[in-house]
Formats: sequence, structure tokens, C-alpha cells
Amino acid sequence: MRKNLQEVRKKKGLTQEQAANALGIPYNTYRVYESGKVGTTAETWDKIEDFFGVPQRELRKLFPVERPRCPACGQTIKKKQ
Repeated sequence: MRKNLQEVRKKKGLTQEQAANALGIPYNTYRVYESGKVGTTAETWDKIEDFFGVPQRELRKLFPVERPRCPACGQTIKKKQ
């Protein structure tokens, strides 16, 4: 079964505001992440995974991850391998 951010937050008995505070992100930002309307950074996914104890791969099935973009051209910056 796929888990999503809202389900795991509710299982912990937290409000969106409490989860946002625990993760160190603004409430409105967390709310938008939970709605799935916008993705988040890999760093924030690490925080979410650690806090909720749910593998990122489960949560990412529903939510995209934003990749860093070049400020000059807007292209996605790929990680060095």
C-alpha cells in the first residue's frame, strides 16, 4: 500500500502545523507539500523520512522532487557521478 504524507502525519496524531514545526519548515510550505501541488527538495525529503520513519520511495510515489535549476538558463542541474 502506498503511503502519503497526510496519512503518516495523521497516524502520528499531528496537525499540519505541528509537523511543519517539527520539520523546521513554514506551515504554508508543508501544507502545499502535503497537497501534492508542488514538490520539495531532496534535503527536505530526508527530514521528512527521518521524522516520520517512512522510506522516501514510498512517499515519492505521490510527490515529485524538485531538482536544482541553473539560474541563468533554467535547466535542471544533474548530480556529479
